[in-house]
Amino acid sequence: MEQIGSVILDDSRYKGEDLYCDGPVEDEILDIVSTREPGEYEEIIEERLSWPILYHLSHLRENIVSWMPANKNARVLEIGSGCGAITGILTEKYGSVTSVDLSKKRSRINATRHKDASNLTIKIGNFEDIEPDLDTDYDYIFLIGVFEYARGYINSKTPFEDFLNIMKKHLSSNGRIVIAIENQYGLKYFAGCREDHAAVLYEGIADYPGEGVARTFGRNGLIQIFDRCNMPEYHFYYPYPDYKFPMSIYSDEYLPKVGELINNMRNFDNERVLAFDEKEAFDGLIRQNYFGDFSNSFLVILGSKPEITYTKFSNDRRDKYRIRTAICENGEKAVIKYANDTKAEEHIRALAEHYKVLTKKYEGSGVCLNKCHLINASGGASACFDYVEGKTLEEILDSLIDEGNDKAFLELIDRFDKLAAYNESEKVSDYDLIYSNIMVDSDDKWTIIDYEWTIAEPRSGEETSTRAMLVYMTGPQKRREWLFDRKIPQKYGITEENLTSHAEKEKVFQHEVTGSRRSMYELYELMGRPVLPLRDAYDETARPEASPHVYQVYFDKGNGFSEELSERYTDAFADEKRIDRTVYFGNDVKALRIDPVMEKCVLNAVTISVNGTQIPLQCLKNNGIGMTTGAILFDNNDPHFEIAIKDIKKVMDIALEDRNKLTFSAKVYYPDEAAGEVLFG
Repeated sequence: MEQIGSVILDDSRYKGEDLYCDGPVEDEILDIVSTREPGEYEEIIEERLSWPILYHLSHLRENIVSWMPANKNARVLEIGSGCGAITGILTEKYGSVTSVDLSKKRSRINATRHKDASNLTIKIGNFEDIEPDLDTDYDYIFLIGVFEYARGYINSKTPFEDFLNIMKKHLSSNGRIVIAIENQYGLKYFAGCREDHAAVLYEGIADYPGEGVARTFGRNGLIQIFDRCNMPEYHFYYPYPDYKFPMSIYSDEYLPKVGELINNMRNFDNERVLAFDEKEAFDGLIRQNYFGDFSNSFLVILGSKPEITYTKFSNDRRDKYRIRTAICENGEKAVIKYANDTKAEEHIRALAEHYKVLTKKYEGSGVCLNKCHLINASGGASACFDYVEGKTLEEILDSLIDEGNDKAFLELIDRFDKLAAYNESEKVSDYDLIYSNIMVDSDDKWTIIDYEWTIAEPRSGEETSTRAMLVYMTGPQKRREWLFDRKIPQKYGITEENLTSHAEKEKVFQHEVTGSRRSMYELYELMGRPVLPLRDAYDETARPEASPHVYQVYFDKGNGFSEELSERYTDAFADEKRIDRTVYFGNDVKALRIDPVMEKCVLNAVTISVNGTQIPLQCLKNNGIGMTTGAILFDNNDPHFEIAIKDIKKVMDIALEDRNKLTFSAKVYYPDEAAGEVLFG
């Protein structure tokens, strides 16, 4: 028996050997949770860009269970708790938590990061050895990423059924078993992702011809197991993009709409093939009601169904904006927004005031605001909205594109533009008035359903309409092609050439929402594994390196260098040893910083030019060391050059224009660290 803080580690059934381990990174994680605070984990994830650290320490892992109803009297059993990715949220929501894991090191990590949880006990050892000691009245049993390993827990011919039957013995009379598991027939596997456990293409689709311990099931395969275990009450939920980092959770009562599923490139752990566009495939499956069979993951609740039928997480933001949106059914449907962080409660309470001021602004426009009232406004605030039936304006516009109905499309856009300009001089505006936030019912009544980003200042109709069009154009490629073909974006000053500059303006708003932390999309850009065209899947010579090159340019417009005013490129390398990239910048830029690579290297034949004029390297700042050969040595993982525009204008006759051309080229040499080669010494 061992105690870390308030947490008890019961190792009475531990056999002295960890049979499951991610290797040395677990020592690194133990050091992190021992020496750093949980509030620092996001920063550490961004610093180290390591998949195991992201997987074990990201707060987004908790999304899979954080939406479920809390009960401070409930007793919880968590099987396969690992490093405690969801243990912490369970200790916050429920009265007592017993976690079971076969790894002592992982259990110490879990206990250390949750050392203040006085309601947590961790039992270490093989499940079959520990099971006789477990109580028989748990209100919840959580199997998150565990059920697929039943053959490793249970030594029998029917391990999955036997595992569930054993779990049933430990449930209270009204208890629930919660299973999160990959779908054997998830769309991502058909599209070219490797099977999560075997890391082999099409392993699950081929019904697991290999000899691995883990195996997953399709929807009907799970139902057959439940039926054989005499568990007739089960409810399927569909985490998206998957159960590991879900940002939305759908159900059979609330399925995704066409156009919603766009975040499909999330292969952090293994390279993948790109066989087809998953977004387009999902849209087809949704139209024909097959989504449930091809969802990438399942979350199954065995037992009574919660009132919540849909959840969307917006906790990939700065603390004061972290919220969760849920659709609840308790007699009548309602939409409720919750503060995911106590710092976000003020943001939630402000929604009721937004409703009042915007209702007044749009009075007489023929458009309604979705009603809002606060619940528990004195603490743990949440905001309740009516559930509005209908289709979003975005959905309707997409259908008109599919039909080729130019006339109806333009009429709706014109109607939206008039709404955007309505009372535009009022000192209040809905910054996020976009097509997807307007619901249109069967009587053609328009309702603004989401006005979270209401600001106390006027905003012109032109600004609002332009942003709505830009946001719409970030969707499927076919939208942009159709719109540009009909010259509709040009009406708003949007051209194919200036899309990037418009996107930069949007980044300013997004930065206000997300803060200094990187989103999952940005982390994927930095640490996602290679994506191979289908023809290259088995061609070793065509594969990129495991860590793709990243070339980044920062633009200082008077407030220093920042992530939000930067551009990243993974296509800057003409080959493995040569960088060649041109980017453009406006005349409002005061300085530039070029990060050509993100690891130790020597750069040869470096040339940097602005508007075709080459800049002498002695005019630039860099954090490398000049060598007699004319090369620059960078013995750090952050090589960079800085260009102060005013400095180069002093020594060179360079005319700056509204659109300036910056070109960088160099040859790259990397040390072979595996062979012991170093840049110094």
